[in-house]
Amino acid sequence: MRRVREILRYRFEQGLGHKSIAVRVGAAPSTVRETLRRAAIAELSWPLGDDVSDAVLEAALYKAAGTKTGHRRSPEPDWAQVHRELKRKHMTLQILWDEYISRYPEGYRYSRFCDLYRGWAMKLPVTMRQDHAAGDKLFVDYAGDTVTVVVDRLSGKTRQAHLFVAVLGASSLSYAQARWSETLPDWIECHILALEYFGGAPALLVPDNAKVAIIKACHFDPQVNRTYCGMAAHYGSAVLPTRPRRPFGVREMFGFAVGNKFAKGLCHVPSAHRRFADWTIERIQREASAMGPDVALLCERILADRPHPEQGFRACLGIIRLNKSFGRDRVNAACGRALEIGARTYGSVRSILDNHLDRTAASNGAAPHEPIHHANIRGPRYYH
Repeated sequence: MRRVREILRYRFEQGLGHKSIAVRVGAAPSTVRETLRRAAIAELSWPLGDDVSDAVLEAALYKAAGTKTGHRRSPEPDWAQVHRELKRKHMTLQILWDEYISRYPEGYRYSRFCDLYRGWAMKLPVTMRQDHAAGDKLFVDYAGDTVTVVVDRLSGKTRQAHLFVAVLGASSLSYAQARWSETLPDWIECHILALEYFGGAPALLVPDNAKVAIIKACHFDPQVNRTYCGMAAHYGSAVLPTRPRRPFGVREMFGFAVGNKFAKGLCHVPSAHRRFADWTIERIQREASAMGPDVALLCERILADRPHPEQGFRACLGIIRLNKSFGRDRVNAACGRALEIGARTYGSVRSILDNHLDRTAASNGAAPHEPIHHANIRGPRYYH
């Protein structure tokens, strides 16, 4: 309130204009103008009385903040319901506003309706901030709906096409192409054309869990189509799908860079996201060592083997979290068994635990036996 008092003093004691006051108090002329307007509405006089504290002054100037001025107040929509409706397929703010204005003809205009909703939505718990390095990730997916394409203008014959979309995580530079199907050849060719358009390949391809690309969806260690992996390896990239059952869709792909501008920092994100963000490679190595030597060795080899660090990061994190369901001793034994058979995946360790193979003594070589003598068995002399 100190600045407000200075504005009032310069105006009523010295008779300065808005620009002169703005220079002296370090505020925009529009701020000075709005403060004086509020002071006039509140019928404040200068000098202020001794009983006018900062709290009293603030209440006098801003008690009506947030209310609509004028001769009427428009009916307020149920923003929570609007937010829920927008999650439905094909639902837009335009459709919801049409329903609202048909019910309340004197209600908010469309632009004001959108502004108020966005202001309400910004107060919701923000999502975890996504910081993408340039050239690191390319998000790929087919749009949920097909598009109608006219294949014969004379007859009006149409055909449904599938829209492939690729978006760079850092810049949101996008590529889209319509295809007649979502088969593996279409999927691969769309990637090649997208990379040609971008003029380079990212370190990581991030597809949704489409059946054409992902054989078995798993957040920690998904199984990716071999052809798709081979294409990625040819360009020096790796494949790491999104979390299963949480398809991001085309709208979310474009929203990665835009929506994250509202994230104010790690201290403001939900606690579940903070717990995930606390995991680092160093912490994984530390936790793996605490669980046992075999867990530590398997995680070390997984981190070294994977083409992209995030692939190894997820797999190791999944193995460490098996401790909650099976306990340290069993997980360490399962990792030891996985090392013996050369299996360096989260899925292999989980399978060993599910089938109780960690409790079975591993074979240390072929069992000794006596030589077999038979007329039909040729000895070494036969070949010399």
